[in-house]
Amino acid sequence: PYPVFDDLAAIGCTSYFGLKLVSFAAMLNKISLATARAGGLESVRRDDLRWSMRLLALHIDTLIESDIKNTLARVYVGRDPGRRVCEGMIAVGAVVSLEAAIWFSDLRGFTAISENLSAEELVEGLNSYFEVVVGAIYANGGEVLKYIGDAILAVFPVASFADSRAACEAALAAARNSTARLADLNKQRSAQGAPRFAHGIGLHLGKAQYGNIGSRERLDFTVIGREVNLASRVEGLCKEAGEEILCSAAFALCCAATRPVGSFWLKGFAEPMMIHAA
Repeated sequence: PYPVFDDLAAIGCTSYFGLKLVSFAAMLNKISLATARAGGLESVRRDDLRWSMRLLALHIDTLIESDIKNTLARVYVGRDPGRRVCEGMIAVGAVVSLEAAIWFSDLRGFTAISENLSAEELVEGLNSYFEVVVGAIYANGGEVLKYIGDAILAVFPVASFADSRAACEAALAAARNSTARLADLNKQRSAQGAPRFAHGIGLHLGKAQYGNIGSRERLDFTVIGREVNLASRVEGLCKEAGEEILCSAAFALCCAATRPVGSFWLKGFAEPMMIHAA
């Protein structure tokens, strides 16, 4: 009933040994070994194997738990934040200065749309939108830091690119790609009789504080500061300006493919700022 035995015998194996590997964390794995040793495995050798496999189970358990930890950190916190957290950057107030192209996007009219959707339809629609936008961000080298309701905060760290110009160009490429993907998604949603989605994207280039914010009981790894607020305010102008993608003057200096829209007063900022469309 076990053809593998015939296969092993055909290549000269004389004995087969299988064992469950149960670790302290209650993880269950299985291992099988075969030998070509004349006489196979005597009782004493089987006992040695069982003893050795218990030690191996501890090592495998450590590797699996490490992989699970890193995977959870990457999925829930982000690639770079997850790596930093797993490497021990977990103290309250542990932050570094980060220069990046900062992305802030938000769905328009989602509250009104959600009133006509069931809870399941709401979650499914929001996830389909995130899949489209986040896919574009990661495809162009960005890092999603946070979902804020139906909004997305992301960064394109300058250190990950050749220079600030390259980081901004990557962010702009992601923005345009996400808008194209959203158009395709809307075609599918229209065919299904579902409401269409529209979003605005604000882009800015600047330095922000990047790291652990919160209390000892509950930390958040994020990016904060004036530059993040500015990106959010720029996105907030999209509906007023009738544009899907807007950027600050600092960002526009690094991207030739932009055009000035006008000077706007941004909430919380003392001076009006020139805003560009892309």
